[in-house]
Amino acid sequence: DLPSVVVAFDRLQPQIQLCFLDVGTEDVIPRVESGDADLGLTSHTASLASNPRLACALGYELDLILVTPRDHPLARKRRVMPSDLRKFPWVNTPQSQPSSEVNDTLNELGVFQSEPRRIEARYTATVRRYVELGFGIGLVVGLPTRNKPSNLHERSLSSYFGRVPVNLVWRKGALPKPLTDAFIQIVRTQLAASPNKFRKAANPG
Repeated sequence: DLPSVVVAFDRLQPQIQLCFLDVGTEDVIPRVESGDADLGLTSHTASLASNPRLACALGYELDLILVTPRDHPLARKRRVMPSDLRKFPWVNTPQSQPSSEVNDTLNELGVFQSEPRRIEARYTATVRRYVELGFGIGLVVGLPTRNKPSNLHERSLSSYFGRVPVNLVWRKGALPKPLTDAFIQIVRTQLAASPNKFRKAANPG
C-alpha cells in the first residue's frame, strides 16, 4: 500500500532520511516499542491498551476481498453470501486474516472444512497465486482503489465482514509532533482517505 506514501514523504520532507522496514505484521509493535522503528503501520493493536508508552492513530482502511478464478461459480453470482463460501475449498490458512473476529466468523461458517484442502497460504500474493492455479478460493485484504488483476475475479465482502483498520503507532515523545502529523496526513491523502473520515484513535494510557 505504501510506495506512493514513501515517495510523497521523501519529496515533501527531503531533510528527513526515511528508512522503510518491511516486516511481518506481528513484528511492527515490538519494533516500535524497542526503538528499532520510530513509526509503524499495523492492523494488530490489541497490545496497545496495556502499553502507556505508545500512541496510535487510524491511518486508512482495507477491504476484505474474495478472490476466485474468473470462470468460478462465485464469480458469476450477482451477490455472494457468507454461507456460499463453505461450498468450495479454500487456500487460506485458518488464521490468515488480520482480524481475529473475521477468523472466528470464517471458522464458525465452516469454510475450512471444505475438501480438498491442499494449500494453507497466509500472504496476499501467495493466496492469489494458488487461487489462480485452481487450488481453491481465498480472502485477502486490499485497498478499495487498487488495480484489480485481470486474471482473477475479485469482489469486496466488507459489507459482511467489515473493513480492516491500519493504524499508525509510535512511542510518545520519540518523534516531533509536526513530523508525525505530516506522515499521517500523507498516508491518509495518498491512500484516498479523507482526514475527516477517520476518528483519532484513543491514546492508550
